[in-house]
Amino acid sequence: MEKQAVKNNLLKTRFRFSLLHLIGISLIAVGLFLAGPFIKPYIYYALIPAPLEASHSLKENDDRLFIPSIKLDALLSNDIALYDYGIIMPYGANLGEMGNTVLEGHNNAKNGSLLFSLLHLVKVKEKIVLHYKGERFEYIIDKRQIVEPKRRADFIKNTPDDRLTLITCYPPTSTAMRLILTGKLRKMTL
Repeated sequence: MEKQAVKNNLLKTRFRFSLLHLIGISLIAVGLFLAGPFIKPYIYYALIPAPLEASHSLKENDDRLFIPSIKLDALLSNDIALYDYGIIMPYGANLGEMGNTVLEGHNNAKNGSLLFSLLHLVKVKEKIVLHYKGERFEYIIDKRQIVEPKRRADFIKNTPDDRLTLITCYPPTSTAMRLILTGKLRKMTL
């Protein structure tokens, strides 16, 4: 009789242990499903090698934005039709001219492109490189702000110096606020 009681107790313990495992695995799966949009950029950041920013890897008239600290390599285009599909749209002053060049991009695009989803990780004093019409522009971030969407207009105004402004929604996958990064031109090369 005592052997049967021990056997029944062991079966109950195994069942509870298996049930706890099943519940735990289920909770992890649901958590990953719900957190997917938030962790996708970080997985990408960890697994993808940094883009090559060598001029020989660029095609002629290949206008691109490189942010080495977040491994971003993005195409620039003035075609508004491409904006929702992962292309960053420059406006304001032209690169190489005095004024404020503004680059605005989604932090998640319709085609699943990550674009500016990791822009919130860029810190003051980090380098931003633009290749535009055969020239290379290197900016250093000097200011980082999170503002309400209605204040975005304050940052797209023209300036008397050569400045770059990057704008995206904040926090990632939300449109509640705007992340504004501004940088000053450090050097320009052909």
